Amino acid sequence: MYIFTITLTKAKISALTAVFLFIIMASIYVIPTFWDLRAVSTTEKYLIKNTERGRQDFINSLGWIVEKKPFLAEKMNIPTEFDKIYSDYNQLQKSQGLDLETYKGRKIEKYTYKVTNYPDKSLVVYINIFVLGNRVIAGDINSPNLENGFITNFLNI
Repeated sequence: MYIFTITLTKAKISALTAVFLFIIMASIYVIPTFWDLRAVSTTEKYLIKNTERGRQDFINSLGWIVEKKPFLAEKMNIPTEFDKIYSDYNQLQKSQGLDLETYKGRKIEKYTYKVTNYPDKSLVVYINIFVLGNRVIAGDINSPNLENGFITNFLNI
C-alpha cells in the first residue's frame, strides 16, 4: 500500500488556479473554432481567398463573368432566428451544398456583382456572395426585374 500526500501552499494553489483558468479560456476559444472547422469540411469547395481577386476567381469558377468592382459591398448579421424569408432562402442554399443555420448570429460580408454573361441580355442580373472569413457561406443569382425577376442558386448557368 502506498500513501501519497500533497502539501498545498499558496504558490501551488495559485498555479492550479492559473491552469484551471487557462483551460476554461482555451475552451471558450477553441470549441467554437472546432465547430467552425467542422462546417468547413462540408463546404471545402467554397473556400476562397477573401480579396477582390479571390472573389472574382470564385465567381468565374462558377461560369459567371462580372464587372471588375462589386456593385455593393456591406457587412451584415445573420439573424439568430429565421423568419419565412430566411428559411426559404436557406432552402436555396441547401440546394448548392450550403446551410446558413450554422452561421446564425454571425457577422458576415455580402458582395453583390453585376453579371455580364447572363444569357438573357435584356435582364439586369446580379450575383450575391456571402463571405465569412475565407469561406463563401451563401450566394445566389438574381434579377430584380419586375416582370421576369428571379432568384436562383449560383450553380445554375
